[in-house]
Amino acid sequence: MTASIRCWMSFLTILLIAANGDGADVIEPKNGGHIDWTEGIVSTVGLGVPPEEPSGIAGASEVKARVLASAHYNARRNLFDLLNAVRIDTNTLVKDMASRTPQVETKLREMAAGADEVEVGGEPVTEGTIAVRLQMSLYAGFAQMVLPQGIIPIDAVKSVQTPSAVAGETVERVIFTGLVVDARNVAANPALAPRIVDENDKEVYGAAFASRDFAVQYGMSSYVTDIDEIKGSYRLGERPLIVKGIKTIGPGRSDIVIGNASAVKLRKFSEHLAFLRECRVVIVLGENRSGFGKNSFERALRAPAKNNSTSGGLLVRLLRYIHRHVSRYAPLDVPCRRTQIRRNLV
Repeated sequence: MTASIRCWMSFLTILLIAANGDGADVIEPKNGGHIDWTEGIVSTVGLGVPPEEPSGIAGASEVKARVLASAHYNARRNLFDLLNAVRIDTNTLVKDMASRTPQVETKLREMAAGADEVEVGGEPVTEGTIAVRLQMSLYAGFAQMVLPQGIIPIDAVKSVQTPSAVAGETVERVIFTGLVVDARNVAANPALAPRIVDENDKEVYGAAFASRDFAVQYGMSSYVTDIDEIKGSYRLGERPLIVKGIKTIGPGRSDIVIGNASAVKLRKFSEHLAFLRECRVVIVLGENRSGFGKNSFERALRAPAKNNSTSGGLLVRLLRYIHRHVSRYAPLDVPCRRTQIRRNLV
């Protein structure tokens, strides 16, 4: 592999985030790809590079087939590594679970091998190079396998009327339809099974509150960086309760502490248990957790490439390739395989 190829491989993850991420998405970059915590998707790319001196026996079609096979192999290897890096909770990564349970590692390899092929493209960096992009949902079978066993199916919650303190007095019932945790100032990290606790470390939301069927299908929570993005969200309903995160706890910084007064509002009525059961929770993280803004990416696309043989010219070629072929906003006339991913109720 040439030095220029190695250089652009180091840029590939960053550029994929720029092309693939919405301004409000929480995207965690990793080697070979990224985790989109807003969409609930793990996305990775593998490159196949032709030999510098191909064998004289091998024809062009055979060389291309070998390069494509190499790209597929690298993409699936990168995806396996990415899945292992997913944070289950503040204490545990998927790789920790896999190290304790060999069956989990075996299943992860099967999932990586069967992941959706979103894109096969040609010449993103140099002539003859092939890029293969794969993606896989964090939900469904993956979530069923890795979510804590303490998350069990919970029956629908029945409403319980709160009696008035004084006969004839009416109690104001402000019923909320979802929970928004504003954690933009506490440097929280996303996880599949976050906990929300009060200042006394008493759980307000976590494994005991979420029903497993909803957690597996939609995730225990969704993550965004723009609080305005969630207004009118189907996941949260018409009247979400918005609370401020005070700090994080735990080694992975994914458990968030809220004020006791906020916790009281959440615990006040039994109806609130219903939306917690259905995982109608959104956590807002600081913008430093998201990918590049789309505006800066568009400016990069418009930059002229004076000499395509230079490093700058190669970078512009790569940017334009990714924008056309990898972005979820790609024009319809681009010939590529695409998997439609439903936005996670946000």
